[in-house]
Amino acid sequence: MEDIQKEMRKGVKESLMSEEAIKRTQKYIEKYISSWRSKDKRGLFDKWVKCDEYWEGDEVNKPEDDIDPGRNTNLVNSNIEGQVDNLVEQEVECEVSETPGTPKGMIDKAKLLVDLIEESNNMEMKLDRIERRRTKYGSCPIMVIFNPDSKIYKPHGMVEIKALHPAYTFFDPNIVEFEELQEGQFCGYATMKSIYWAKETFDDIADAIEPGYDPIET
Repeated sequence: MEDIQKEMRKGVKESLMSEEAIKRTQKYIEKYISSWRSKDKRGLFDKWVKCDEYWEGDEVNKPEDDIDPGRNTNLVNSNIEGQVDNLVEQEVECEVSETPGTPKGMIDKAKLLVDLIEESNNMEMKLDRIERRRTKYGSCPIMVIFNPDSKIYKPHGMVEIKALHPAYTFFDPNIVEFEELQEGQFCGYATMKSIYWAKETFDDIADAIEPGYDPIET
């Protein structure tokens, strides 16, 4: 039965996608798997889970023996939240610097655009998330893209800024220095989406998606 389902899924995929598109998709999946395995080999997923447990105060302060009362004060949470409050308590203010040869009046226009980007991305809330993840996990990747289909400012599009969870952000495992990330072959972010979202985004080609597909488990 499982083999029949695989053949049916393959047939659907081939009817909706070109051979080139299928190969490109497989290449993306292979890159994701290689990055996931690199993280798993270094035990990063377990470390991030442990970070959450300490922050939440779960399963980390149990008594070690009969005479150990255990600690009830969650020092990790209070320490992190105190740092986050201090780091994001100030209002976000954007600046635009002038360079030699800048056309007259361009600075004012650029400042208006930057302020618009800051406002549309709700940067005070984003900074709160960025600093919490940075202090909890040691890093917080930030994705900055231009979305031409942004629902905020149609039909012109908008710059979108997102704070990513490091456990779900995947870089080329051959790159070991963060300054060299731009030299990597790929960078991706794994996220869960509904079939309805896929239909809205990809139209008929969404039928080629296998619901619940997990490259690692498969």
